[in-house]
Amino acid sequence: MCINNWVCILEKILIGQLATAIDAEGSLSIVRARKTPYANYRPQIQLTNKSKEWLEYFQNKVNGFWRIQSVKWKNRTYYRLTMRDRKCLLESLKEILPYLIIKRERAILIIEFCESRNSHQKSAYTERELEIRKQVFLMNITGRGHLKQYEKDVMMRTRHEGWKLRERDSKGHFKGNLHCG
Repeated sequence: MCINNWVCILEKILIGQLATAIDAEGSLSIVRARKTPYANYRPQIQLTNKSKEWLEYFQNKVNGFWRIQSVKWKNRTYYRLTMRDRKCLLESLKEILPYLIIKRERAILIIEFCESRNSHQKSAYTERELEIRKQVFLMNITGRGHLKQYEKDVMMRTRHEGWKLRERDSKGHFKGNLHCG
């Protein structure tokens, strides 16, 4: 409970600003943590902008481990602010959920994923957790290249688990279309 009413108002404004930033310039996703045959997924929040000061503002105001890195793309420098710590991410998402508009559905799924993983961290991923990862990924798709990467990840995972996802032709290409969903 807030001691001073102004402090409560300022905290709500900050939470609203973060939610707006994530809706407009951010990304909520569940990414593959390592490039190994064994799946290891982690949720993350990312904000990307050309202004490093704007990202540092959120880094200083919001609790949790945030990392800023510079990214060059098309001769421009962008800055990416990333939060990957599952515990801090879960707390942050629960606080900003009422203020999210566009990415609200993804946030709900990621909260479910984090809570599920917290109950059994060291065991294999459940079918529901893998389904959540797939749903969040498909919500974030912006082009064909991302879908091909998803297909590659699925094939890598299924190859090592002994599953046969789809047939290949004589040239090594997949037969038919990838059916997601």
